[in-house]
Parts: sequence; C-alpha cells; structure tokens
Amino acid sequence: MSIDGLLRARRDAARRLIAENPVEVKITQTTFVVDGAGGRMEQTHSPASFVGRLLPTRLALRQLQDEAGARQAKEWLLLAPSDVVVHAGDSRFVVAGVTYRIKEVVPRRYRGEIYVQHIVLEGVT
Repeated sequence: MSIDGLLRARRDAARRLIAENPVEVKITQTTFVVDGAGGRMEQTHSPASFVGRLLPTRLALRQLQDEAGARQAKEWLLLAPSDVVVHAGDSRFVVAGVTYRIKEVVPRRYRGEIYVQHIVLEGVT
C-alpha cells in the first residue's frame, strides 16, 4: 500500500470511529482586547461547527488544586476531523448540558499529514 493509501486509510478509520457515536460540536472562543480606557473587553466568537466523538479518558474524577482552590474535574477526549481548526485555552462547548473546556489539541500525523485530531477536554462543573 502506498503512503497516500495509508494516510487515506487512517483518515477513513477516524471518520468511521467518529460516525459510531457522533456529537455536534460548536466551540465558543473567548478573547480579550484592549478597550482603550486602560481595561480590556471580552469578545466571543464561534467558528464553524463540526461533528466529533466524545470519549472519557478517566472514569474517576481528578482532584485539582489551583489558585482558586481545590476542585474536581473529569477528563475527556474529543476526536475531531483533520480539517478542523481548534485552539486550546478559553475555548468551550456544550454537549448534552455539560460544558467542556479545551485543554490541549494534539494533531495525529502520518508522514507529516494530519489524519485526526485528539482534543483533550476537561468537564467544567
């Protein structure tokens, strides 16, 4: 099988995996811009929506500690198509009443070409 054939096979396998249990994802990204009066303004925008697949990575809640104090969170993985543009940080989306925050985007590559994206999520409570 050629390199193009292997890449196509990996993309097809990712599409089939997503199609087994698809969810509609519409991400809301928040950015802050200078308001000209010494402060900042919050701007939100929603890039195009896409279909992905949510998978739990840990069944138990993780105990986290940050400057706001202790909290619990559940980690998830979102499989996304190779052509989706997603950024970690202040990006969130809601599926079935649960809000997820994007922690990290890991493009999976074969010979330099992306065939699927693994998006590490945190369930926000």
